[in-house]
Amino acid sequence: MGFGKPEERAYAHALEGLGTSPAETWIVGDNIDWEVVVPQRLGFHAIWRDPVGNGLPPGTVARPDRVITRLAELVEA
Repeated sequence: MGFGKPEERAYAHALEGLGTSPAETWIVGDNIDWEVVVPQRLGFHAIWRDPVGNGLPPGTVARPDRVITRLAELVEA
């Protein structure tokens, strides 16, 4: 494609493929900027994966909608 995250057009491309809008789309990832800061600015819901449970990096302004340590948490009852 010649572009990728955190470029805004990468998120627009994903939405086009999914056929959804940012407001109805959740993004999950372990990069605080690429999967939380930029997507939230674009209107996505953001889940940050903190695999070792260290919590948010010091000084970050990011506020994920949810923090998980394991992907399985997304499907657990």
